[in-house]
Amino acid sequence: MAVLGSMLLGDSGAIERVTEFLDKQDFYREAHGRIYEAMLALVDKVEPVDIVTLKDELTRRGSLEQVGGYLYLMQLAEYVPTPANIVYYAKIVSEKGVLRRLIETASEIAGMAYGEIEEVDTLVDQAERAIFNVARKRKTEGFTPLRPLLSDVFEQIDTAYHDKGVVSGTDTGFYDLNYITSGLKRGDLIIIAARPSMGKCLTARTLVDDPLTGERLTIEEAVRRKMPRITGVSECGRIRPTAISDWIDSGIKPAFRVTTKTGRFVEVTGHHPFLTNNGWQPLHDLSVGDGIAVSRWHPIVGSPDFEVLDSSISDLVEALRSGERSLLQRLWGLGTKDVMIYLEQMVFKSSEFCTPDEEIARGIQHALLRGRVVTELSQTESGWKLTRFTPEPGPWPDLFLDEIISIESIGEQHVYDLTVPDGANFVAQDIIVHNTALTMNIGQNAAGKGSVVATFSLEMSKESLVQRMMCSEAKVNAHKLRTGFLQDEEWSRLSEAVNRLWDAPMFIDDTTDMSSLEMRARCRRLKAEQGSLDLVIVDYLQLMRGSAKSSENRNQEISEIARGLKSLARELDVPVIALSQLSRSVERREDKRPMLSDLRESGAIEAEADLVAFIYRPSYYARKDAVTQDGEEKAEQEGGEYEGEEAEIIIAKQRNGPTGTVKLAFLPKFASFANLAQNMDGPDF
Repeated sequence: MAVLGSMLLGDSGAIERVTEFLDKQDFYREAHGRIYEAMLALVDKVEPVDIVTLKDELTRRGSLEQVGGYLYLMQLAEYVPTPANIVYYAKIVSEKGVLRRLIETASEIAGMAYGEIEEVDTLVDQAERAIFNVARKRKTEGFTPLRPLLSDVFEQIDTAYHDKGVVSGTDTGFYDLNYITSGLKRGDLIIIAARPSMGKCLTARTLVDDPLTGERLTIEEAVRRKMPRITGVSECGRIRPTAISDWIDSGIKPAFRVTTKTGRFVEVTGHHPFLTNNGWQPLHDLSVGDGIAVSRWHPIVGSPDFEVLDSSISDLVEALRSGERSLLQRLWGLGTKDVMIYLEQMVFKSSEFCTPDEEIARGIQHALLRGRVVTELSQTESGWKLTRFTPEPGPWPDLFLDEIISIESIGEQHVYDLTVPDGANFVAQDIIVHNTALTMNIGQNAAGKGSVVATFSLEMSKESLVQRMMCSEAKVNAHKLRTGFLQDEEWSRLSEAVNRLWDAPMFIDDTTDMSSLEMRARCRRLKAEQGSLDLVIVDYLQLMRGSAKSSENRNQEISEIARGLKSLARELDVPVIALSQLSRSVERREDKRPMLSDLRESGAIEAEADLVAFIYRPSYYARKDAVTQDGEEKAEQEGGEYEGEEAEIIIAKQRNGPTGTVKLAFLPKFASFANLAQNMDGPDF
């Protein structure tokens, strides 16, 4: 009564201050809500609000008698000693309205919980959403009249006309990309795809090799030592030494043991990709009977660091037969062709070799690869047996396809990851595993201008991600940073980069295996804490988890995840950028430029996305195609590093804008994109 009486006696400015936070539903009595609604209608028609005009408006609406008649309106006007306290009165009404809605919402949540109609995760999300809606007094009408929408849109067009080139959405920091998109729009789902670095993790006990010494150690030890090199695989399928640029402790994750027909096995996370005849495929897309790439041989490039064998090869073989494991490291260090041939002859005096010790049998199987001798390992009543095996020829010179015979869950394990240079992969337990920046550059640019950015890094740890951001910002070589070989001038640039990033409102969550419901809940909290949220980045979509119902069907799961991200964008009114996996079909075409059909599970993703962009780097494929007769890459022989190269950002779909291609500079050593010099003065299409 005090609020309505003050509105009758006060000026229009007081009424406008109240309407900013007071809603019709805040009034306990329905009659008061109707009177308030009638007053707002008068304000909307630019008519004075007094007893006479209010009486006429309520009469026109047929509500005068229902609200108490003319005498009640007179009573409201007499109820308030002064309208000066209208804002104070209105806040009391608003707060009581919030408390009532909170009570109603709590009752609804209790009813849902007792009913148990939905899955628990879905119920939690619905409950949290309802509570946040109450806290922020979000309106729930399904329809909005055309008039206010026309006014808002016309104002946006007028602003764009007078401020040509001004970005209406979130600024990407790239001139030409801003021009074609007008910035990233709130409520949009933006998909960015390229030949992917695919999520992988290996259990702590997985064995890897130093290609210069033949030393074999666990990946946990390799990460602890920050081992500088590993046995790698080029895009051509050649085994060769590869530098390690990042060592990642990925924490505890569910893992699986994959065993092949030749007796090899590797323990990996569910999203770990394997090289197949159909390109790289994650474990959850594979089944028993599928073939995955394994190595035909394991060269040692340098001289072994181990002491020279002080016994004959025949003594070594007999010692291994009897189970002396201490000789395994020296065995792996054997690298000369003559020794390997002799070892092969001693092992296979008959058609097979047997030992009671599984570790020794696997060690010999691995050592024989030094001499290109492939064996099949099997278990017998007396122990473990190695039998010579001749693999079928395949598309890769140093690899062949080995059939999966089992995939077993081994529970939660501590897992690790390595990053090797772009275009390369590496070997773990004689099985080929896949290697691990435009979106992060966009996020950095946006945060640098004050936008609040939430980043979900499902593949990299937050520490590794921050290192990459620092290198990109400072234009410092990542490998030099990690190995400590920075020059004074680079240290100075790094310090300046840290200062620039220090106050950037960017928030990183590196939780793995997250669902869209969990992301939405965390974004709600962040927006409530920070007061706003301007951009959400997800790296990347295929590493997210769907509900229990959808997880049985991968296409259905991806569809649910894409819908969840779109829902997140719409509900929180924020642009969401999600990285997506690009299928390997692009590699088999003469024109390597990606297209919409190259998106993995493209139907579901494309349908939900408002904008789809592909990253294409011509020089990357030029280097891959520059292969000499002996199979080695020319670019690698010449050093393989380019100061900078041109990258194309292909806008293949844009719901509310044009499609086309923009060009940026890519700096490989810094994993960084930049504007091209010729485009600094503005776009030229």
